[in-house]
Amino acid sequence: MGGLRVTGGKSLVRNLEITGKQYSSEARDLVEEGAFKIQETAQDMVPELESNLRESIVVEYDKGGMDGRRKRFIVGIDEGATGTGSSGDYQKTVGDYAWKIHEGIGWTNLGAKSLAKNAGERVGTRFLARASNKWAKKIERAVATSLKKVSKKAARRARRK
Repeated sequence: MGGLRVTGGKSLVRNLEITGKQYSSEARDLVEEGAFKIQETAQDMVPELESNLRESIVVEYDKGGMDGRRKRFIVGIDEGATGTGSSGDYQKTVGDYAWKIHEGIGWTNLGAKSLAKNAGERVGTRFLARASNKWAKKIERAVATSLKKVSKKAARRARRK
């Protein structure tokens, strides 16, 4: 049987991949839904800056495996996205500062917009890691339940033969 593997602990990317050969479209949909929950939560946790860091948190999918079906969803930072620098007069790519903000390197104080936003999810460093940690176990349980159903159906079919 399979499950869900979440990887990418030391990067600005989280991979959610269904493991095992048999999985249902329901399991795949649960992983996709979970990826978007992680994205939304990370966007709520990211500091409000004069840039598009929040909008640069994206979900992509990879058609992995021999069957070419969507099996792995990737939540991460579009590091090539551009944003205006703090002085407003130059363009930077999100990759120039996303890692530093995520890890709290050279940046520690929340501005007024971030403090106002802080009433919900805690705003600040490790936003992608914290969002992933918040949802990973819930997604894993939902996928495991779905995969058990698929496994039971396959076992019943095998007994009928």
